[in-house]
Amino acid sequence: MIVFKFLNKKSKNPKEYGRVVENLLNFLSRKRDTETRSIRDSSSIEIISGNLDTNTVDDEIVVEMTVKKVVKINGDLLSSKSHLDKFVREIQHFCDQASEIEGMRYVPINYRD
Repeated sequence: MIVFKFLNKKSKNPKEYGRVVENLLNFLSRKRDTETRSIRDSSSIEIISGNLDTNTVDDEIVVEMTVKKVVKINGDLLSSKSHLDKFVREIQHFCDQASEIEGMRYVPINYRD
C-alpha cells in the first residue's frame, strides 16, 4: 500500500496544484493493479493505493512497514515547468520503486548483475 498526503494550507496556484494531484491519481491508476482512493478536505488530500484490507489477520503474522519520504515544492514554483517536472518525477520514481518492493520484484544491490 502506498499513501500520499498533500498538505497545503493555502495554494498560491490552485489550478496547478489540482493538476499535480489529478496527474498523480491518473499515474497511480495506470501503473498499479490495485484500487486507488482519495480523501480531500480544505487543507489536504490523501491518496491511498494498494491492499486496503490489511487488518484481516487469521493464522498469519502480519508486518506493516512504512517508508516516509517528504518531497516539497514552493507554491510559487508550481508554474515553473522545470521545477514542477522535477517534483513530479521524484514522486513517480518513488512510486515505481515502492511498487517494485511491494511486488517482491525488488532485487537488493548485492544480488544485481
